[in-house]
Amino acid sequence: MLSDRERKTLREVERQFDAEDPDFSRSFDGVGQHSTYSLQWVYTMPRWAYTTAIVVAAALGMLMLLARAPGTALLFAALATMITMIRGRRDDPPGREP
Repeated sequence: MLSDRERKTLREVERQFDAEDPDFSRSFDGVGQHSTYSLQWVYTMPRWAYTTAIVVAAALGMLMLLARAPGTALLFAALATMITMIRGRRDDPPGREP
């Protein structure tokens, strides 16, 4: 959170940049609006892909428990949980407020 003085200083600096080099100033207009990292593929995957991934992660976790590797089993459990959470977010379209 900026103080009033800091906001005023920031606006002044922005005005100076805009006056001196408008092209430089305009080059920052779209920054932050379009991310290079996108999860749009999550919303296009079929539902069966999530279910298959969860079943495979759970099966591998059980196999690791049988192999007496509880740390690895915990990692597979975390992976299955993460996939479940992503599948839940899939039902919420991007940009929609909760």
